[in-house]
Amino acid sequence: MKADTLISVALTANTYTAEHIVQLEKYLAANFSNYEILLLNNNTRINVPDILAAIPCLRHLSVSANIRREEIYRLITDNCIGDYLVFFDPVVDPQETLAELVRLAQNGAEIVIGAADYPQSILYRISRALGSQLLKSINYKIQPGTTDLICLTRNAINTLFRTGKGYKQFLLDISGLGLNIAYYHYTLRQKSRYKKHFRDGLVKAFDILIFSSTKPLRWVSILGFLASGISCLFALYVFIIRSFKSTVEGWTSTVLIISFLFMLLFIILAFLGEYLGRLLEEQSGKDAYAVFTEKCSSVMVKPDQINVLSESGIFPK
Repeated sequence: MKADTLISVALTANTYTAEHIVQLEKYLAANFSNYEILLLNNNTRINVPDILAAIPCLRHLSVSANIRREEIYRLITDNCIGDYLVFFDPVVDPQETLAELVRLAQNGAEIVIGAADYPQSILYRISRALGSQLLKSINYKIQPGTTDLICLTRNAINTLFRTGKGYKQFLLDISGLGLNIAYYHYTLRQKSRYKKHFRDGLVKAFDILIFSSTKPLRWVSILGFLASGISCLFALYVFIIRSFKSTVEGWTSTVLIISFLFMLLFIILAFLGEYLGRLLEEQSGKDAYAVFTEKCSSVMVKPDQINVLSESGIFPK
């Protein structure tokens, strides 16, 4: 039995061929009553006019410039029309995952993220284990081993819009919405596509820390205050040494001046970091919260209790 829902399947990679699209459309037609396939102009392996004329339910989005992957997510979420949006790579993701993702979403998961086993270098595994603790401090709650297979409900997409997320890190943005997240474990068709190296993990971690949170700036500010305190203690130490034993002439005054200047410098940098963090938070355009669902009582209000203010004593009779 076909699922009576509208599903949008976005092909964000650039390695698929026309045959992949044909097979995907056949699967969607057999399992869903309503569907659409979203394509971008980042794939030179296909002839767009030919496939648009031969395959139904296709939408091709032409972008004016080369954009990053995170910006592709925003482009797709802005233009999809389905009740469920799935970011899908037909080269590595089995077609059967589409029905499973929608099933999990219909059972209460607002966000479903694919997870699979893929090759990882030893250095990457070690750095990933250490970096996970650091990433948790900025509310990065995504489990290791995730892939680019993601399913969002329409409610999750609307919540993403209302919170004003900047799509700097898509997984971090959707994980911070407060919605129910489920993980779908599956087997990749080509595991080599997801092979991770130490350099990949390092670049990813820096992107998440620097572009998605102001907490590292807060850490640097705290470090500045600590350094100023150490500088002050060292100046006190020099003064005590000078009081109880003789030193080289001019050494005490030189060290005290340098310690004072460094203490002043660290304090200034710490305050600048705090103000810069506040400015970034205010200019980010992100709302602190968003109401993503509302449920009302099924019991009707009594007619004589509708106007509460008239009986509350606020207005004179």
